[in-house]
Amino acid sequence: MCGITGYLAFHTTAKTVLEGMVGALVHRGPDKQALWHGSIDNSDSTSIGLGHTRLAIMDLTDAGSQPMESHCGRFVCTYNGEIYNHLLLREKLAIEGKEINWRGHSDTETLLAGFEAWGIIETLKQVHGMFAAAVWDKKKKNLVLMRDRMGEKPLYYGWQKETFFFGSELSAIRAHPDFTSEINRDALADFLKHNYLPGSASMYRSVFKVTPGTICIVDPAGRTCEESAYWSTVSEFQKVDKGLSALSEDQLIEKTRQTLGRAVKSQMLSDVPLGAFLSGGTDSSLVAALMMEQSDTPINTFTIGFDNPAYNEAEFARNVAKHIGSSHTSVTVSGQDALNIVPELPTLYAEPFADPSALPTTMLARITREHVTVALSGDAADELFYGYERYEFTKTVWNKFRKIPGPVRAIIAAVVERVPYRFWNKSLTILSERMPRLGNRDLNVDRLLKGAALLHAPNLKSLYHQLNQHWDHSQDLVNGSFAKDITRDLSASIGTGLSDSEWMMAYDLLTYLPDNILVKVDRAAMSISLETRTPFLDQDVMQLAWSLPENVKCRQDEQKWVLKKTLEKYIPKDLIYRPKVGFGVPLDDWLRGPLKEWAEELLSAETLNQHGFLNTSKVRSIWMEHKAGRRNWAYRLWGVLVFTQWYANEIATEVSRSTPIAAKPATSD
Repeated sequence: MCGITGYLAFHTTAKTVLEGMVGALVHRGPDKQALWHGSIDNSDSTSIGLGHTRLAIMDLTDAGSQPMESHCGRFVCTYNGEIYNHLLLREKLAIEGKEINWRGHSDTETLLAGFEAWGIIETLKQVHGMFAAAVWDKKKKNLVLMRDRMGEKPLYYGWQKETFFFGSELSAIRAHPDFTSEINRDALADFLKHNYLPGSASMYRSVFKVTPGTICIVDPAGRTCEESAYWSTVSEFQKVDKGLSALSEDQLIEKTRQTLGRAVKSQMLSDVPLGAFLSGGTDSSLVAALMMEQSDTPINTFTIGFDNPAYNEAEFARNVAKHIGSSHTSVTVSGQDALNIVPELPTLYAEPFADPSALPTTMLARITREHVTVALSGDAADELFYGYERYEFTKTVWNKFRKIPGPVRAIIAAVVERVPYRFWNKSLTILSERMPRLGNRDLNVDRLLKGAALLHAPNLKSLYHQLNQHWDHSQDLVNGSFAKDITRDLSASIGTGLSDSEWMMAYDLLTYLPDNILVKVDRAAMSISLETRTPFLDQDVMQLAWSLPENVKCRQDEQKWVLKKTLEKYIPKDLIYRPKVGFGVPLDDWLRGPLKEWAEELLSAETLNQHGFLNTSKVRSIWMEHKAGRRNWAYRLWGVLVFTQWYANEIATEVSRSTPIAAKPATSD
């Protein structure tokens, strides 16, 4: 696992520029940094630079160093990732009569050999792995950027002035002197809506993310960057063979075990110490159990526990580790430990990222890195095997709403929303006292008002959109924004022909998974040079998940049924069938307590007016309500706070570079 960066420039560029870009990514690869320089058109007036910072996982010798040239000398590659089937690809090359004098056993060399033999797109179609790469084609005089199918590894790019640049993280691009940091207000509105940034935009107007499953061909002569897909999640989802419905339940369970087992085995390939995250939940427990089944010695598993029992699953993880026989490390942390990481978030993520679970994820990664260099996780199982509670909740709510005529729903919503908050709070408090078995959690005013807002949804898809956003009209919050919710455009690409359950999972695979879950884990882990791997995103596992009948993913309200039945082979049922605790933090209480002073400074009228991006009165209004305990606006406020803190860091960075930051309203494209 590594960090990659580089540029194409229509002027000569000092080699120290590339050194600075690579230096911004050393945390992603502390073992070795290397540069490659050339000319775009063999003249002194143009330049190309490729940079690489290495975290050595496979082939620890210099034979695995990058940037690497192909055997014929046509391609130069800087690459970040792991190709799990690269040894099989070498066998295929040999069978086809390609005689290659291999320099080492790195997957980078395999990838380049594939490009020479089959071409770039055809090679990528055969690859099982996670990656982001940039390849300079000396023959065609173009630069090709590429990203794995699901977006496990990041890659940003953009044109500014007379320079094209790219990097694993925005910090590398920002290190180039031609970079100017004009904020993308439309992207900011999308970010505040979701607390992560969906789609291809970044927080800078001229910088973008390579879309998962695509290549971008950069033509220096025409100053163009054309993107084309070698993989489509939606197409694969829709065309998959549903023939597995003819198999018995036992056969489906065994097929799931074998398919996931092969994926786990392929991702255990490593020349450095390896382990697994273990929360005690179904997904991570199954991955850890399959690792143990294929290991001659106890694998290393890692858990963090919290001193707050409401957020603590450590005891479950310890019991799972005991049953599967792993060598387990469990560390208990406090809320203060998590709070201490808050100031680091802008640096860790290099752009605003407001999923609060980034805090415990970062702590878990740091504890894990003390022992191993690679860790497998159970991420993506929820999106593939129907694991989120919101799937069933959405269907249940919509089945009730659809029975009420739209105009009637609108009237009910208006009445609920117009009644003063204090009235509802007092009424529900009295009701909960008289009916204690319902509990305060079920009689929550914020839940009531959220439900009223959902009444406006015209269909299930719109309802699901609303459930997955924090601000209904975030473009009104951001001054100068003309944003349309990018996730609605992405969901429209899913098309028809899917059931409601399939549609929601496909939506999350296009949005929430690549832009939230995978970003969270990648940045948290790579900030301390820990490689993470995701067996559930193996191509064969994904195709299996899409092929399975719905009734084995969810049965009698038991979600991820087939995974849990598979896990029964390894651990007792009482460790499987239990309420999920989650991996969250008490954000609402923190903002009224230990983070109150920090938040007050960032949300002051003076601060908000100074940068001018947000509607000060709207932000101040919800902050005052939250502080007073009248409403729980924790997640709305968290997105604003993360952005404001990040922007403060941006100003400090720009001052140090003596380059003014652009803070003018965006214009509609």
